Amino acid sequence: MDKKSKVCWSLLILFLVLNIVFIGVWINRTDVGSITLLRGDRTKEVGSKGYNKYKSYLIKELKMDSIQAKEYSKLKRIHVAQVVQTMKKIDSLRVLLGNEVFSEVQDSGRIALLIEDITAQKMIFEWKNINHLKDVKSILSEEQRNTFDKLHKKMMSKMKHGGGPPFRGEGRGRNSRQ
Repeated sequence: MDKKSKVCWSLLILFLVLNIVFIGVWINRTDVGSITLLRGDRTKEVGSKGYNKYKSYLIKELKMDSIQAKEYSKLKRIHVAQVVQTMKKIDSLRVLLGNEVFSEVQDSGRIALLIEDITAQKMIFEWKNINHLKDVKSILSEEQRNTFDKLHKKMMSKMKHGGGPPFRGEGRGRNSRQ
């Protein structure tokens, strides 16, 4: 590999790592990163005010009975515990990636494997989310499922780039409706 290619690859990897670091910092400073905190065998909900608000909203809008509400709470607790485990794996892989990228001698093969591992964990994270939605829908009546689908689509349209407000902000740029 010639010198220009090595420089380009090094810059590309550096920008990738900086992007990962930026996203990590952004997640920690927004509500996206405040889902739960694990302490020993217990899961403590952080930012539970927002979770309880959403839970109450969902129970009210879907007109869940008490059995459905209890089952939903149980499903949510299980889901959060599973997702936290996956997020911890992603975080530990990011640390390893950062260590490799900022080491004296970089192993591009190792870097590629770590990126693949992070990507695989992100896929697992997304599948856990999809399976959670299926589980929630399984406790709902057909009418409730239709309402849930509408509510979820509305919520997802507002949650761009991982759960917060749109990353670049709405109302900016040439396609702005302002």
